[in-house]
Amino acid sequence: VDSITSTNSTTTGNGAIKLISTNGAIAESVDAGVDISAVNGLLVLNSATGIGATSAIETTVDYINAVNSTSGSINIIETDAIEVDQLTQLSGGNLRLTANSITTSTGDVINSGSGNIILMADTMALGSASNSIEGTGSLSIYPRTSGQTMGIGGASGAPATGDLNLINTELNTLKDGFSSITFGSSTTGAMGLSV
Repeated sequence: VDSITSTNSTTTGNGAIKLISTNGAIAESVDAGVDISAVNGLLVLNSATGIGATSAIETTVDYINAVNSTSGSINIIETDAIEVDQLTQLSGGNLRLTANSITTSTGDVINSGSGNIILMADTMALGSASNSIEGTGSLSIYPRTSGQTMGIGGASGAPATGDLNLINTELNTLKDGFSSITFGSSTTGAMGLSV
């Protein structure tokens, strides 16, 4: 299957699209654009040996819930904005999510176990509970677009200057225990900091 499209806009329960691979991986057969499309819908992915491990799964969905259990990594590229319901890596593999915008809300969780996490988006709204993004590998957060600036720290009314802002309450979603936390990359523009 080259692509899957749903016109169902369900955002709860089984979701607009649900893919389960109890013994194998969820992988794309051809790298030719969007693999899974459920505009306004929830995408549920459950796999044993990776989700987009060798080549990223490209999506156009509003919400995502993905769990990988045994081996392999999770690598998802969203074409626009996405809200994370759950991203859980139980295998020790890496977890990478790329989107124009990433949102988390109360009850949402991102957990990589011992794997590394990369979150790449031009805007983020991390509204989940304190300590809801966790792992013991490295965490990297940076803009998707080269040259975008970042602002780290500050309050909601007075954030640090930057295109991608993470205020203090958003930083509280990052649970202590990562081997390292990196904000920005070699292609990120100026960095603002408010303490």
